[in-house]
Amino acid sequence: MRRKYGRLAVLCTALILILCPAVDAVPEQTGAYETYTYSHEDGRELLSAAAYVPVQVITGAGIGVGGFSGLSDIFVDESREEIYLVDAGNNRVIRTRLDWSEPRVFTGATAGAEEEMFSSPQGIFVDDAGCIYIADTGNKRVVKLDREGNLLASYGKPDSPQFQQGVEYKPLKVAVDGQGILNIVCEGVYEGLVTLDQQGEFQGYSGMNLVKPTLWDLFWRLISTRQQLQSMQAFIPITYNNVDLDEQDFLYAVSQTEGNGSASAVQRLNPGGNDVLDNRSGQPLVGDRGNMTAGRAAGASQFTDICYMGGGLFACADSRRSKIFVYSDDGELLFAFGNPGSQTGQITVPSAIDSWGYTLYAADSSAGQVTVYRTTAYGKCLLDGLASYKMGDYEASCASFTEAFRYNTSSEVVYLGIGKAQLRQGDYQDAMASFRRASSRLYYSKAFKAYRQELLDANFPLIFGAAALLILFLVFRLPLRRLLSRRRKIPVAGEKKGRADSWLRSVDFSLYCAVHPFKGFYELKHEKRGSLGGAFTILAVFITVTMFSASMKGFLFGGVSAANVRPLQEAAKVFLPLLLFVVANWCVTTLMNGEGRMRDILIAACYGLMPLLLGQVLLTAASNVLTSEEAALYYAVSGFLYLWTGFLLLAGNMSAHGFTMGRTVLTALVTLVAMAVIVFLLFLFFNLAFEVAGYIEEIYRELAFRI
Repeated sequence: MRRKYGRLAVLCTALILILCPAVDAVPEQTGAYETYTYSHEDGRELLSAAAYVPVQVITGAGIGVGGFSGLSDIFVDESREEIYLVDAGNNRVIRTRLDWSEPRVFTGATAGAEEEMFSSPQGIFVDDAGCIYIADTGNKRVVKLDREGNLLASYGKPDSPQFQQGVEYKPLKVAVDGQGILNIVCEGVYEGLVTLDQQGEFQGYSGMNLVKPTLWDLFWRLISTRQQLQSMQAFIPITYNNVDLDEQDFLYAVSQTEGNGSASAVQRLNPGGNDVLDNRSGQPLVGDRGNMTAGRAAGASQFTDICYMGGGLFACADSRRSKIFVYSDDGELLFAFGNPGSQTGQITVPSAIDSWGYTLYAADSSAGQVTVYRTTAYGKCLLDGLASYKMGDYEASCASFTEAFRYNTSSEVVYLGIGKAQLRQGDYQDAMASFRRASSRLYYSKAFKAYRQELLDANFPLIFGAAALLILFLVFRLPLRRLLSRRRKIPVAGEKKGRADSWLRSVDFSLYCAVHPFKGFYELKHEKRGSLGGAFTILAVFITVTMFSASMKGFLFGGVSAANVRPLQEAAKVFLPLLLFVVANWCVTTLMNGEGRMRDILIAACYGLMPLLLGQVLLTAASNVLTSEEAALYYAVSGFLYLWTGFLLLAGNMSAHGFTMGRTVLTALVTLVAMAVIVFLLFLFFNLAFEVAGYIEEIYRELAFRI
């Protein structure tokens, strides 16, 4: 019987292994660090499913070469499946297989019978032919070795009048393109990357990283004395920290962000030295964007290395915050992970990073070890989706992103990838929904533009007919109006108008004030053409339109879902500033001998809102048919409406108080100051009230405790 059940168990196990697909045994979560990205909507940090987990930690003693000291660079030779480590503290370079077997140590360049020892080497690169280029910083040179360590060439300081003079030549990093051009990062050289040919001839500088001073910096330099200018930091270019090459021989370069003035710490330099990185994410490539002033790692991220992973993907190592950031070719932050510490997977000072496929190798110069990270199921699906999209296989890309969605349902990056694939497949409406969930207005606009064109093509006869009817109405509007006016009942002399009719006429008079401001507001006060009821009606309608506009406005122009609209908050945005203006203006004009009462100020202010009220309806409708490329028209009309409303407020205030225009403008400026003072006093009052309430509560608790 036992044998029978044993055979049955073996058979079931075999069936499970045959029917179930093979999966990577990498765990989905790790306690060493959190994985996150940033939201496109409000820039907040979004936690994500783990995309990379540590699978191996390598030490020098573990591979039989003694402890590492100050690992400064790492290079993965994918074609030969080898890894090179630059051990700067021990003045050596180590080569091993990908499984960390067969280590070989290079301590110098062999030239004939002699060996020229390395001195604090900092960078390494291996070309397609297997030649090894080492930035031998302490010896102020770059050496070219064969696979056995024999010296093939040595590149010292360029002997050219065009090279910067008076600077000590210290090469830090090197990358060699397919044409044999050496691109060298040198300490203290601000003109960009130093480029040399295979003979060591100086070819010039590439990719100067210019500093862009802010308007505040320029202002202070304008008003500063000569002595102050000498003590200020000069606007000199920023040096690069590291470089890597992609399959097109374009250089990916990283630099510091503090004092840079640039929107990105990453550049993709073409052979001409121009940055051609197409950042469509709308977010700067600067690593972490939060917690800049607190914690152990205060300040901006400091990228020490960058590695190109293929398919447009690249990863950056942040030595200040001990993190790794992985980006797509669109500049999209796919995920960030890492944390300082001694647990497996944590890195104290990530000094270098490289990849083999999706696997990442991060060198820790402080701990003297290399941590190997492998993708989880989520990370692999996400990266596979991006790779398939890059190759034009949009169906496979959509399938991979959909699979990634199972692991992380709140990822904006996944929604963005699904939307891109849907857009390429022609599913414009579904793509719009995906881009909206991803909060990507750039790609939403592209999908919406294609969807709009599709609707226009399908409904052209209907749209053309509606446009023709509108034109006919505008042409024959005046004749029809005259015809109808002749048939209108002539009012009997002495007939009293109803309250409803009087109220409607008072509201309708706001349109006249909008077109004839000076005459209209004069009649509004002196001929009683307006009313307090009409003013409150306009204000109520304005608040209602504002609330509906928040949810009905197009996504490209800030529209949100109806569930996220807070009616009281939207009403307060309109009512409180208006109330504050009325009170402040009444206080100021009372001191300046203004004729208007608070009632007159309120009526004039509400009647002046009519252009903005009607404009909101027009802009809300327009926001649902315009793309981001046509946003200039939207904002131009919006700006005009605000200027028009502001002018009407001035005209109404002038008529209410009997001021001249110059005195009215002065009053308006003083009113703004008074509004700020009132807000400040209210803040102090409520702050004091809360302090008193807290003090009373503490006394009550103390008495209750003692009694």
